Amino acid sequence: MMDHKLSFTEQPSSAVDVRILKSRAALRDALIALAGEKPFVDLTVAEIARRASVGYATFFRHFPSKEALLADIAEALIRDMLGLMGPLMQQTETRAASLELARFVDARRPICHALLVGAGDTLRREITVRAIQLAAENRVEIADGLPTELLSVHSVGATLNIIAWWLERGGEIGPEAMAAILDWLVFKPLSARPEQ
Repeated sequence: MMDHKLSFTEQPSSAVDVRILKSRAALRDALIALAGEKPFVDLTVAEIARRASVGYATFFRHFPSKEALLADIAEALIRDMLGLMGPLMQQTETRAASLELARFVDARRPICHALLVGAGDTLRREITVRAIQLAAENRVEIADGLPTELLSVHSVGATLNIIAWWLERGGEIGPEAMAAILDWLVFKPLSARPEQ
């Protein structure tokens, strides 16, 4: 259940007005750009609307809060990450999957920082829950004998916590080193077959 009227949006239907799609895209782009300039907590709806070149009231026609806009962005990022990593995990290419993930996050560091560090614990929990749901829907059979739900909870939770830890440290650790850490702590153990 989502708190604070946050919900992850569904894909728009073809009947949706093009102007709505353009306004939503402009708002997403504005928040992503602003997240690189200042902490999420310091951003205002007025700044986001101004950067998106839409009216203040227009913002609220699309999203009830800046947190809801951030949740919308999170949904797209989660889907993109799963699409990128799924085939590699299916082939048990854990190192390649870890590297793709680290590069993906590094290329989007400001918005990922806003999502996992700057938006607060409530939104981070909601993002984690949604990521677990999407991972379960797009499940990859990599560990025989373990409940799929447990694998999703563990792998997503551990991955997001490790990425948040990384983002809090700035550029101290590069994506290649981070990939090695993710592979060692999360992905490699998931690909290992449990002893019977």
